[in-house]
Amino acid sequence: MLHTTDQGNTWDVTMLPWQDNASVCGLGFIDENRGILAYGYNYKASYYSHLCYTENGGRTWIETEIPSGINCPKTLYVFQDGTGYVRDDDNKDYARTTDCGKSWQLGSLPDDVSSFTAFKPYNSSILFVAANKHLFKSSNGGNTWIDLHVPKWEFDDILFRNENEGTSIYRYNGKIFFAHTRDSGKTWINPIELFLDYTDWYGRMRLYKGIGTQVILSGPGGLLMRWDWETGFKQNDFVAQRTKEVPKSAIINAYPNPIISNSSWHLRYQIAKTAQVNVKVYNLNGKLAKTVLDAVRKPGKYLLSWQCIDKHGCSLRSGIYFARVKIGNDVLKTVKLVVIK
Repeated sequence: MLHTTDQGNTWDVTMLPWQDNASVCGLGFIDENRGILAYGYNYKASYYSHLCYTENGGRTWIETEIPSGINCPKTLYVFQDGTGYVRDDDNKDYARTTDCGKSWQLGSLPDDVSSFTAFKPYNSSILFVAANKHLFKSSNGGNTWIDLHVPKWEFDDILFRNENEGTSIYRYNGKIFFAHTRDSGKTWINPIELFLDYTDWYGRMRLYKGIGTQVILSGPGGLLMRWDWETGFKQNDFVAQRTKEVPKSAIINAYPNPIISNSSWHLRYQIAKTAQVNVKVYNLNGKLAKTVLDAVRKPGKYLLSWQCIDKHGCSLRSGIYFARVKIGNDVLKTVKLVVIK
């Protein structure tokens, strides 16, 4: 972790309390000294999660007990009064702290709700949960909930900029819409259909606070759109006012990178028309390491997974490789891969 006290002119490096293959699930600071960290790592086919807090600007971290039910802390929300929330990766539970992360208690959900599609605190007391095609609101940190009785939509995500004004992405009749509210979610106005033929429908759209009055819409495959409370969507964003484009053959995304040896690399791509798809991996010297795919594919979206095994059946050595993706007679893209032990 990098820490600065002079507006970025110099930085101090602090080692975080984790294994080499760990990843940050959430990091938030209440003030310049107090902060909360959620992280996890894989070890021997098991996943280990941790919650920590600091009182000295991140120089040292103290681990705290994770409530039963939170198996994999995923998203962390921290507020200046010392309240924090963390949701579980399977969207079934969340936990709350009121003492800057020193202790956590499992939160309560609305009646008959066992999982949710979106969980968004607006502040330390006001929470919104989308579940079972309902939208619920709590004004007391999740102790009690009210059903806002919205239409039977399946919400991807919700984001409020104050107690009354918020935005949402929802699905209805096989389509995805963006809408906003000015009455705390009781009614949603000006729905706009989002044409997302080129993105990955297996994942969900997410909303994030942008600069000033902007809201950022993020989706799988690197999709990003901007909406502004004052001006709406930018003209160059892909919304319903534009003519629907003909899908093209494209790489949606390739991950992970770098790749840990003996793990899998994934390639998501789409085909506009039936064509021969060829994916070959070369080493830094230009020698063929593996023909991962050489087959005819019909129009549609595909996921290719490769275990990083070369043509001799051996795991790839650490180093730099290049994956060439060819569809028909066109080289669609060459992806640089870094393999590490």
